[in-house]
Amino acid sequence: MDITDLTTQVYEDLNGQITSIQQLSDAILITFVCDDWEAPDSKRQFKLTCEGLREHDLTVGGVGWINTPDSHPLLWAHTNEHASLYFSSKADDPYKIIGRLYETHEQLYGGWRQMSHHVHANASLLEGGYGLIASGPSNVIQAYAESINGLVRANIVQTYSPKASLKAYIFDDHFLICESVRVAEDTNHEIP
Repeated sequence: MDITDLTTQVYEDLNGQITSIQQLSDAILITFVCDDWEAPDSKRQFKLTCEGLREHDLTVGGVGWINTPDSHPLLWAHTNEHASLYFSSKADDPYKIIGRLYETHEQLYGGWRQMSHHVHANASLLEGGYGLIASGPSNVIQAYAESINGLVRANIVQTYSPKASLKAYIFDDHFLICESVRVAEDTNHEIP
């Protein structure tokens, strides 16, 4: 069984649980237990080895579904070209700028990433007349720049291009970003 097979089998009524997470050097080992989709009175246990780990926010607990989207906003930081957004004029209304950045950020990420991950500016900095507003994926930086157009003089500087081939794995409202996931069913272990 591979991760795609597992994602097609797991659904909310199977009472899925991540029962352990073990951090390795650049990988994690996840133990996932759920009701057997073929025999409801039995349980199945799987070991997921996630290699080439870049980030995750997984916790031990219930999992109703697992998804492996082809694209996801969480991947942008790892796969898209990066840029920085600088400004060089005093902001008349710094809170309006921060509000627009926040609205744009939420439209792009839908709650998956905190704005502080990219935005470095605050009202005090914006009143100062120059500095770094944000850095991150070019598509995000471009959207930020468009949202504050006319409020402050800003320019975008391209910074680097990641060379990673990564995948996002979504466990309900938690995530894992890594190169690959191997799935092995643990048939020799007694499951409570």
